[in-house]
Amino acid sequence: MKRTYRTSKLNDLEKLKHLAIGSWSQFKNDLTPKNWDELFNILSNDNTYLDLIHNSESIICETEKGDVIG
Repeated sequence: MKRTYRTSKLNDLEKLKHLAIGSWSQFKNDLTPKNWDELFNILSNDNTYLDLIHNSESIICETEKGDVIG
């Protein structure tokens, strides 16, 4: 599978959010309900990704189909 690395853009927000929630969901049962709710709220918040995109140079990895995988 060919992978492309590039700087993230605003239109990547939903893909980044989906990736983060999917990645962190594996730890749901290892956290207290309160801690999971707090983490999930952060991961679900668009501002988390807007801040990341605007205030840093974040690199993403995507497939030929445009799926963000890292």
